[in-house]
Amino acid sequence: MRRRGHVFLTVLICAVMLSGCGLLSSSGGNSSKTTQAPAASKGLYAYECLDDKEKLVYNNMEYSLTNHLESIEVETIPDENMKKVFYFVLKDHPEIFWCTSFNRNSTKYVDGSVKTEFIPVYTQTKQERYDYKEQIDKTADSWLAKIPAGADDFQKVKIIFDTIVSEVEYVAGSEENQNIISVFVNRQSVCQGYAKAFQYLLSKVGIESTLVKGTAKNESHAWNIVKLDGEYYYFDVTWGDPAFASNKEISNYINYAYFGVTSEEIAKSHVIDDELTLPECNATKDNYYVHEKLFFNVKNKNIVGDAIYSADIDRKNFVSMKFDSDDTYKWAVDYFITNNHVFDFCTFTKRVFMYNNEELKVLSIIFQQQ
Repeated sequence: MRRRGHVFLTVLICAVMLSGCGLLSSSGGNSSKTTQAPAASKGLYAYECLDDKEKLVYNNMEYSLTNHLESIEVETIPDENMKKVFYFVLKDHPEIFWCTSFNRNSTKYVDGSVKTEFIPVYTQTKQERYDYKEQIDKTADSWLAKIPAGADDFQKVKIIFDTIVSEVEYVAGSEENQNIISVFVNRQSVCQGYAKAFQYLLSKVGIESTLVKGTAKNESHAWNIVKLDGEYYYFDVTWGDPAFASNKEISNYINYAYFGVTSEEIAKSHVIDDELTLPECNATKDNYYVHEKLFFNVKNKNIVGDAIYSADIDRKNFVSMKFDSDDTYKWAVDYFITNNHVFDFCTFTKRVFMYNNEELKVLSIIFQQQ
């Protein structure tokens, strides 16, 4: 009889690149051979989209990455499933910034059993990781300190959204722009850095969210789904940043057009290309314009004008309004902008700049106050 310990075949190690817990025993230095990691991520969005066997792989991957292990044994699943699980771990955990790829080593024994090892490829040493984490947490804590005691979830999300937009500059090609280092340490990033930082801060205040990938304007893009008051909404923090629009005139503007939008609205400009099963987003209560009473369904110059007057008298930098139909939106643009009636409702402002989004029927008026 052949003994199990004799190897019949060792499968070639394959590298996988992605862009864009209880105690375990270990042997061979920092390499663990058991497969009993607890479900530390139970309840997280991507984790809950996996089947039972994939969840076991996820648990051990997460444990290995969190503890900076050289390798860990995992349940044997097809290569494509293993790639998906790794991708889901990173989707659920924006705080994991020290690993973006892995190797898989599978060994088949004569009795037909297979041993599979997950071997992370780290981009930083453990000490470098801890040094970055200290800097990240220092910035994150200072930003979260802006949230007042007793704030509801909408207020928390808005403050986090506003802070990222105000504190971070959109710079294509910025360093570490696929992870949260770019946002919290370098203050320069691109869409994935923005979206991961948003997710990271939301998790710290107990708000569920996940990363969504796809394309927008025919380029790769990343944004978020956030759960507010039991309902899901889409958010795009990157497009909230005026620097993304490359327009100096609106440097003090925050674009709320993609703050809490529906599936139908996000589909007008974003194409989802993601392995995640995503919920249908139909709620509007926590949409920025609905919540802030800046959504209008009437052609009434005084009602709409009062929003302009209030923003100007409060010396705000801008007022952004949304309309229920193309007809109402076009009326507002024609009356207030084309025919200059915006100044009928301004006390301090002598010059304005318009920034609009016809697809979502959003009209924003940026004040150039004297």
